[in-house]
Amino acid sequence: MRRYIVPLVLGVLLSGFMASAFAQSLGFEPKGGLTDICRNFLGKGCDAEQESLLRVYVGNIDIQGLSKKLEAYSGAPPAFDVLPKDHSGFVNWNKAVTDGLIRPRGSLTGEEDEYEGYLANMMVFRTKIAQIPDVIFPHGMHTYWLNCDSCHPEPFKKKRGSSNFTMGNIIEGKYCGKCHGKVSFPPETFKNCNRCHILKKTRMRVWKEVPE
Repeated sequence: MRRYIVPLVLGVLLSGFMASAFAQSLGFEPKGGLTDICRNFLGKGCDAEQESLLRVYVGNIDIQGLSKKLEAYSGAPPAFDVLPKDHSGFVNWNKAVTDGLIRPRGSLTGEEDEYEGYLANMMVFRTKIAQIPDVIFPHGMHTYWLNCDSCHPEPFKKKRGSSNFTMGNIIEGKYCGKCHGKVSFPPETFKNCNRCHILKKTRMRVWKEVPE
């Protein structure tokens, strides 16, 4: 079900998707996913900034692109100046929520769905090109804003690996691109490649403790 983000900051109104969900609401457990890394290995929830969370967990892995502060994205509304930014200068909406700067509504009409909870697990997706790092997908950061049926069974099937798509599809607005590039950070800029493609293939041994 589509929902909408309404940041209550200086009258800024952004439409998008919002809600929260647990796997139980789907009637299935994600197949092929990793265990609850945030809870089991970090001892905390997944509401932290994605880059900070991954720094803590992966430790000695070289997280690409985080050492250099890139220029802020130009053309943003002035109200964005008071909101926290990620390492690329885009608004960090998750941190804006946890810091209490915005209070998203469930819909424009004020009708709220029952709160379903927080799916705090992270998943690894392998890329087919050896030189491109694999993707770490933080489930919890997405289930905060989205109902499960926003993504499952379409455009993403329930079983990991059964939905085949490319970066070209995402840039065209399909799959991840249904949100990214519209209400979340855009995928078609090199500023953001390393927000998803973050795990070097040569260092995958650090995940051996986490069953798939």
